Parts: sequence; structure tokens; C-alpha cells
Amino acid sequence: SEDKFLQKFIDSEVFAAECYRVLAMSGVFYCEMGQQLWRANRAQIRKAGFVRSASYWVTPFSGELRTAFPAGDSKMAAYLFKNVLFGQSTKKKMLSRSAELLSRMSVRPKVAPRRSIVLAKANEAAEQQQVPRYLIDLAAQNGIDFNGLRCGLSARGKFNANKSIFYLFEPDAEQAKYVVKMTRAPEFNFRLENEYRSLVHIREKNYVDEKTYPAPLFLGKHAGLVVSAQKAVHAQPFRSRTSATADCPIAKDAIDWIVQLGAASAGERTAASHEVAETLENLLRQFQDIYKLPENEIAFLQQQLDTIRSHRQPLPLVFQHGDLGSWNILVGDDDKVIVLDWEAGETGGMPLWDFFYFIRSYAMWMCLVKGQRDSLQNFRNMFLQPSEISTLFAETVASYSASVGLDAALVAPLFYFCWLHRSLKEAMRLKKDELLSGHYVSLLRLCISEQEAIRTMINKQ
Repeated sequence: SEDKFLQKFIDSEVFAAECYRVLAMSGVFYCEMGQQLWRANRAQIRKAGFVRSASYWVTPFSGELRTAFPAGDSKMAAYLFKNVLFGQSTKKKMLSRSAELLSRMSVRPKVAPRRSIVLAKANEAAEQQQVPRYLIDLAAQNGIDFNGLRCGLSARGKFNANKSIFYLFEPDAEQAKYVVKMTRAPEFNFRLENEYRSLVHIREKNYVDEKTYPAPLFLGKHAGLVVSAQKAVHAQPFRSRTSATADCPIAKDAIDWIVQLGAASAGERTAASHEVAETLENLLRQFQDIYKLPENEIAFLQQQLDTIRSHRQPLPLVFQHGDLGSWNILVGDDDKVIVLDWEAGETGGMPLWDFFYFIRSYAMWMCLVKGQRDSLQNFRNMFLQPSEISTLFAETVASYSASVGLDAALVAPLFYFCWLHRSLKEAMRLKKDELLSGHYVSLLRLCISEQEAIRTMINKQ
């Protein structure tokens, strides 16, 4: 449907004159208007003293705007379809490729017919930068020039926890040069602040190859919202490149990267066993307040805490990514992994947790590729029975533990509390009546019930 404001603007000269009066010289009106309506009314709009300073095609077809890219920019549109919209399922990848092809063929209006325009007063200020002025100013304060760059916006997701992301391109470039993230609500500012600190820390410490994570540029704030800029990463999703087998060289590279990150950071911080136990016990109390598991299961988890508490040596802490699912990994042309989304990064993190999370997510992807969708049964088959994955798990646990100086007796407690921690995070997304059917609490309870199989898997090497 046509924008009601715009229709009133077109129909009433008095209303148009009042709009002109109240609008600042550098101000603009955002309106949704198709090409046909614009062509039919542009003379009247210009007569009222306004010009079209920018034009965008937006998605979805209706409702709240989620993406906005400059109309007529087929290169940026192709990038959007390939890298931003849709997903990694076979159906969605086919849709993405089709839309990208149509965009390059200049028939994008058939793919995304929704249009918007920006009206400005007919003066010098009407020649606006594509990049928002506040981003240009923040970049300039950090010695970076955003002037003259092309800009597209993605604001996908329906929740305040989601981010708005700007993709910045040099003139005529087909690939974004910078990616700028912005929070949607101040209560989530800490996430981007932590990601920036994590990326700066890992770069300064040189734990892993600098080509294996995004390069941070600057951190700033606009209207109370945090803005974080990074160099754009050009690679393909891990899931589209892996062979989804236990001997996949790309998966092996990801595992080697995790081990290297742990080994390189392990010597910097340690914690007394009782301090780690106290921290995890706080998590256990929160967990039980939410999930209220049977006493025997809580008693088992308490035993794991006692194992840590009675350990005589300090525990090595590591730099932890904190959300190392396979979906947060890209693969470059050299078949080397690039790890994204460092919002949960932690300088004093738990050893092995990144590996546990990655190997589970990878094993589940291997099963999904084969059409096996029962996640708990898939876990049983992959980890609780003899398999190539369970062997890989045991071998990696042994090498990781040796490289960071972790006692083998602590592996099992860390394994169970990894899933307890994930259950706590998942609880924030679940309704009260959905809690006990949550994925991670179900996985944790399965592991407790199969503790002998877990012990066998961990000690397999």
C-alpha cells in the first residue's frame, strides 16, 4: 500500500508547504513510493520544493523494513542476495542464487518490488552521503574515511537483541569493504562492546592468525546506541564448504584453531579450583531455580563440582569465543576457517567449552545432511556409541588438555557444566512451559543418564 503521508503530501499543497516549513535544511522525509507513483508526481513534488535525494529497494514485501539497498545498484543487490538474505538450506540457497542472478540481469523489480525514497529540500544539503552522517563522523574520529562509500542496511530479526548492520562498499566494488554493527536498544550495548574488546585482545595477544577473525576498526556510540566497525570478511559459510564427515579437512582446521586458541591463551590466567567450583555452583543454583530437576540429577552435578573443588592444582583459564557453533564459522578460498561473532568472548573462559560446543554442532550438522533430525538420538549415535566422531572427540580432548595443562579428571565435570551453562542461556528464549523440552537441558539430562557412556567416550584415547 502507498504511504499515507506521501499521498497527503501529494494531494494537499497546504500540507506540502507546511512540511517544507518545518523541515530543517538538512532534514529529510522517508517515504515508500513505487516508480510509477514517483513518475506521476515528481513534478508536483519538485514544485513543492523537494527533490529525491535517495532511492532504495527494501524487503520484505510488506511490514516493517528489514533491508534497504540503493535502487539501481545491481552489484550491491547481488551481494545482498548472496551474503545477507535467505540461508544455508538447499531451498534457501537456490532462492538466493536465483535472486542474485535476476539482480545481475537488471530484473530486480520482479524479485523485490518494494521501493522507498528519501525527500529533501532542493538545496545543497539534498546531495547527501549514502553513509549516514553519524557513521561518517564516528569513522573520522578514528582516522577512517567513509565519505563516498555506498551503503546498504540489514536490520533482520524482530527483537531488540538483534542488530542493525551497515554494509559499506567502495565505488563500483562488488564486495563490501566495511561492516558496521549497531545495537537496537541500549540494554544490549554490552554485547558489541564485548565483541570489540575481544577482537582487540585477540589481535594484541596474537593467539591465532589475524586472518582467522574480523579486524576491528573502531567502537563508538550514537544516540545512546553502540556502533562497532570491522573490516568485511569475504568467505563462504562453513556448512556449505564442509564435507560433513569426521575426516573433513576444513572441520579439522576448525578443531586445530580451537586447540591453538586454548593453548596460546592458557598460560596467562589460572584460577584456584575452589574459585572455579564456586562460580559453577552459582550457575547450578540458577539452573535449579529455573529447571527444578530431580534430586538425583542435581546430586550428580554436585558430585562434578566436588571433583573440581577437591582438585589441588589451579585450573588453566583460556580465551573463550563463547558461541563457537559451526554457523559462526566461514571458510576462505585457502580452506582456512574464519571465526565470527565474538560477542560472548571471555578472557578467563573455561577450557574445552569451545571445543565441546563446536564438535556437537558439527556432528549434528553431519546428521542433518543425512536427513536425521532427532537431535538426541543423533547425539547418542555420534558420541555415546563407537564412531569416528567419538574417536575424534577423545583424541582432541587429550591433545587440548595436554596443550593447556588440564588434568584429565576435570574433563567430565567441565563437559556436564558446559551443557548446564548452555541451558541457562537457552532458558532466556523459552517460555515457562517449554523449559524442560529445551534442547540443552534435554542434552544435559541425557548425558547424566548415560554417564558410563560419557566416561568411556572421554577416556577412549
